[in-house]
Amino acid sequence: MAQKTPIKAIYSGSTATGLGEFAASDTIDYSDGGTGIASLGSAGQVLKVNSGASALEYGNVEAVINIDGMTDGSAVTLHLTQDKIPFSDNGTEKYFTPTTLNTFLSSTTQTLTNKTLTSPVLNSSISGTSIKDEDTLSSDSATHLATQQSIKAYVDATVTAEDLDVTSDSGTIDIDLDSETLTIAGGSGIDTSGSSTTITIAGEDASTSNKGVASFSSSDFSVSSGAVTVKSGGITSTQLAGSVANAKLANSTITVADGSSTTAVALGGTITFAGTSNEVDVAESSGTITIGLPDDVTIAGDLTVSGDTTTVNTATLSVEDPLIIMASGNNSADAVDIGFYGLYDTSGSQDLYAGLFRDAGDSGKWKLFKDNQAAPTTTVNVSGTGYAVATLVADLEGDVTGDVTGNADTATALAAGRTIGMTGDVVWTSASFTGSGNVTGTATIQATSVEGSMINNNVISGQTEITSGLADADELLYSDAGTVKRVGMDTLKTYFSALIGSTSVTTLGTIATGVWQGTAIASSYIAGDAIVASKIADDAIDSEHYTDGSIDNQHLAGSIANAKLTNSSITLGDASSSIMTISLGQQFSIIGSNGCTTSLDNNILTINTAGAEATGYAAALALG
Repeated sequence: MAQKTPIKAIYSGSTATGLGEFAASDTIDYSDGGTGIASLGSAGQVLKVNSGASALEYGNVEAVINIDGMTDGSAVTLHLTQDKIPFSDNGTEKYFTPTTLNTFLSSTTQTLTNKTLTSPVLNSSISGTSIKDEDTLSSDSATHLATQQSIKAYVDATVTAEDLDVTSDSGTIDIDLDSETLTIAGGSGIDTSGSSTTITIAGEDASTSNKGVASFSSSDFSVSSGAVTVKSGGITSTQLAGSVANAKLANSTITVADGSSTTAVALGGTITFAGTSNEVDVAESSGTITIGLPDDVTIAGDLTVSGDTTTVNTATLSVEDPLIIMASGNNSADAVDIGFYGLYDTSGSQDLYAGLFRDAGDSGKWKLFKDNQAAPTTTVNVSGTGYAVATLVADLEGDVTGDVTGNADTATALAAGRTIGMTGDVVWTSASFTGSGNVTGTATIQATSVEGSMINNNVISGQTEITSGLADADELLYSDAGTVKRVGMDTLKTYFSALIGSTSVTTLGTIATGVWQGTAIASSYIAGDAIVASKIADDAIDSEHYTDGSIDNQHLAGSIANAKLTNSSITLGDASSSIMTISLGQQFSIIGSNGCTTSLDNNILTINTAGAEATGYAAALALG
């Protein structure tokens, strides 16, 4: 790819005005990602920061070796000819091989001052002022060495003139080190032996006939600073020969106490544990004494049991005390219920509880309950699941408050007779009732007490209907101004006969149906608009049934057809002859001519001539 010229933005002040190619003198500063340099340096130069640390520049490579940045080679074995070691030869960087360095060091004599040689190997003879050949070592120097010959001469001269002095418990001896031998001999119970350069002095094992070294059991003895003592308990009964008399014991008795008196029983004596008949049983087996209660316990005195729960598992519980006290500690408040309860299960899967208790939360009322599914605690939960009032079967004596149900098996009479009565719509009072016999009372239904709502619908409809055979002796019920009375059929017949026999009916009301046969009905008895077409049979009324002037417009329903009219047309003509006949409902026109005009206004027809005016009413034209 050919070299490309970069593009730059051209600015006018701070405003970009266009784009252009980079010129040879254009640069990009290092802060913008460039170098800020317009041209390359010379061959071999490198890009580096200038001395002012303000810009980049090209410069020569400096003769600097970064030793700290090199890899540690202290564990490397140098190769005499292949490895290279850098150095500066008067400012010029060069290198040399380990062979060159070895040659340089080998040809140079060095004086070591204050140097430490570790495991040096010295070959040939040693000389110098630090080595002294002095057989007597008289200079006694702490900074010089002696020769082998001087050391041997000094030792030989010293040993020949010395002996070994030995002091023992019963005497002293001296041994000439140059000519005598020291002998170490063992005594009674002591053996000596020598091997190589070691003399061993050992004690023999002690026995009943020989002194020597004895061992002690650490379980029975303790040894400290050569003193052997018997430990506490270090002597067992098997180690005793015979028995230890009581007199040798610090404590030779056992004291038995019952809380008030005591008795000391000497060791070897007998302590007897005796129980109280029917109260405490005592038994011994293999050294174990068992004290307990017999199967049947009789306690002659008082028995006090303290605790939260006392469980009595007996088939029969008999208490001599005629009055059992419960809640004896309830003497400062009334917050717990008092009573007893039992457990039962009627289903085989649900525990139930029943009992009798005094309810502290309900004014101390005694309650008999059953079927409670939770055992009572200090109170009985009267709202518990299943709680119900139980049934008491008993003979009651005295006053009873509340409802009493059931039958008395033995009561024959009331203590005091009572009169039983009733008031209201039915009044009834009996004689005195004691329960020893029956009593009878007469009930009276009070006036106006029986209303229609009290009578069953089938009082009448439920009876047998009579369609014929009514007799004068038969009777009906009726209300006489609100008072229920009876009336016979003969009375009704007499009443209706008087009405039917009259010349007019005036009190029976409106006749809804039927055919009127008789004299004419006066118009005063017919209500306005009471007779309509639906009330009149077809062709039932003709002109003979109307009186003159009896029908006016308000009695007509709708309009009358021309066929029903005697005269249903108008005949027009002049003085000499008829001109035309016009049926009612048709239209005819009067048109003026020869100087006459006509006009119709509000049913007024006006005929005008050139010199006179004639006016008439269209409605005034008579039929026929």
